[in-house]
Amino acid sequence: MAETKNKNRDFIFKSLEVLEKHGKIKEIHWLAESYFCEVTFGISWKDEVGASYPILKPLFPQIDKTEAKKSIKGKDLYYKDAIILDGIPFLVYNNWFDNVRTAFLNWLKTVLGSDFPELPEIEASLI
Repeated sequence: MAETKNKNRDFIFKSLEVLEKHGKIKEIHWLAESYFCEVTFGISWKDEVGASYPILKPLFPQIDKTEAKKSIKGKDLYYKDAIILDGIPFLVYNNWFDNVRTAFLNWLKTVLGSDFPELPEIEASLI
């Protein structure tokens, strides 16, 4: 199980770094939108107001990082390590089931093209 979590972590963190490297800042910010993540990736976990959890959650200084990464039922839904994208620290969603990974990879290919240079490395992180 830990190996799968590490592969999922490698997959998403590398994907996010590649988006920033290629200047896809608008697309990075879409990943912080609940509705976009629900519709595009099929994320079904809901917060206390019924919105799906986004892939990226801004980590504001006044927010307790430990609590920010938990669901309303206390389950950790975000990796403990934040990533800085566009100068903003974000927590990254950690529930990468097959359908979510596949949808995210397909979306990534539409954003960056199906032959961007880092694609083999990103795909290899899922094996």
